[in-house]
Amino acid sequence: MAKSTASFIAYDVRPEKQIERRAIVEYLNLSRQAGFDVGSYRYLGFGGTKFIDFQIMSKYVGMNSYVSIEHDGEIFKRCAFNKPFSSIQMYEGEVTDFLSADTYEGKTVFWLDLELKLTSAVNRAGFAGGRLV
Repeated sequence: MAKSTASFIAYDVRPEKQIERRAIVEYLNLSRQAGFDVGSYRYLGFGGTKFIDFQIMSKYVGMNSYVSIEHDGEIFKRCAFNKPFSSIQMYEGEVTDFLSADTYEGKTVFWLDLELKLTSAVNRAGFAGGRLV
């Protein structure tokens, strides 16, 4: 299993990541203005050890339901300990395994900024157009 880059890349201060975060927040807030209740959506992403994206979604979008996926078992306990909200559900394992088993029926914002190359495993997980809104 690959190690997480969270232990050696400062995603909280990386300029490109900040631009991505700002763009996603702007898009979600424009969606809210168009009538979508994005604050009620679940946010699914990779919280890492700092959960920067989760904190931004809470502060600027008003989300309060979260899932954080961590594939690196060596840092999972630290990630779970550091989670800033009790409403963050932690999942230890591969994203494809989570997506295959996820039965959540509500709307979800997925931010899967993968560190690894995408493979057909994502398709095998059933994460295709039929599950997207």
